Amino acid sequence: MTQQDAVAQWVRSAFDDLDTAVGLFDLGKYVHCLFFCHLATEKMIKAVYTKQHNDAPPILHHLAKLWKTITVPIGGPATEEVLNEMTTFNVEARYDIFKQKLYKKATKEYTERFLALTKEILAWLKTYL
Repeated sequence: MTQQDAVAQWVRSAFDDLDTAVGLFDLGKYVHCLFFCHLATEKMIKAVYTKQHNDAPPILHHLAKLWKTITVPIGGPATEEVLNEMTTFNVEARYDIFKQKLYKKATKEYTERFLALTKEILAWLKTYL
């Protein structure tokens, strides 16, 4: 697989996960929507990594740490605070012992905010490809 193919695959997968997040939001499945927001963001960061390094991205799921592996300044919609909060969606949505905490904060408004941020972050990262 060429670098260009790998980048395209990450991008397709990121936007597919974003579409899934939107569908889950529309169904009122807010915890699951947030999980897919995390996945979409992670994959788009990995697309940029692949483009910049011509190598497979590190196996990391912590968005702020992963972001530090690319040459894109943290800022705009992607503050370290936002990335750290989004990282919790990965852990808290996967493990039942943490899910209740996420269910409590995953209101429609909260989820809508992070869905909008995810769309902004993906659009911003795409400009680096």
